[in-house]
Amino acid sequence: MILTKSLDKQDLSDIENWLEYWKNKNYLANSSLKNFKFKRAELILVTYLKDQLSFVSYLENLNVFMPKTFRILTRGVKTKYKLNTSGKYFEDNSSAFGLHAGLQAYWVKDNYKDHKVIMSTNADEHDGNKKSVQATRLITKFPHKKFCSFDGIKKIWYVNQCIWNIDINTCINHSIEFYDRYDLNFFKIYNNLKKYSI
Repeated sequence: MILTKSLDKQDLSDIENWLEYWKNKNYLANSSLKNFKFKRAELILVTYLKDQLSFVSYLENLNVFMPKTFRILTRGVKTKYKLNTSGKYFEDNSSAFGLHAGLQAYWVKDNYKDHKVIMSTNADEHDGNKKSVQATRLITKFPHKKFCSFDGIKKIWYVNQCIWNIDINTCINHSIEFYDRYDLNFFKIYNNLKKYSI
């Protein structure tokens, strides 16, 4: 039912089929392949549900802005084929954390042992991405968080971003447990991932 893997050339056509859908939803960062800015990616993940594209995101090295720091879930976006999840913690209420966050965090732990991991959401409504600002409001007001903690505002790629530190081990364990619920092995998925090189 669930297939999570590294992006390859065949997946690009599936992504292209959803560009208009995302554009109509005002997901400006996902409205074209150019806007995805895949060239910045270290690792791009795609998830399929019953052979239908469900979620895309990537891991990005932010060293130019924040030394020894990677950002997870960059340009993360869902299609209408998505898993509905819920729970006590903010991270339980988005399948993105189970599907991709832990795999990306483990990639950093496995390959860059002295680096930290963050997530970011837009802080400024005037940057042209209101959807990301909505995400900021949601995570800020949610009373319980499992592995995200606020660490101030920093400008990344000319945009003011709320920085959320990620507890790497807790994030990884969250994904392991997530995939376990679907009888899938996190480490088997991880061992088949490859660095972005298209």
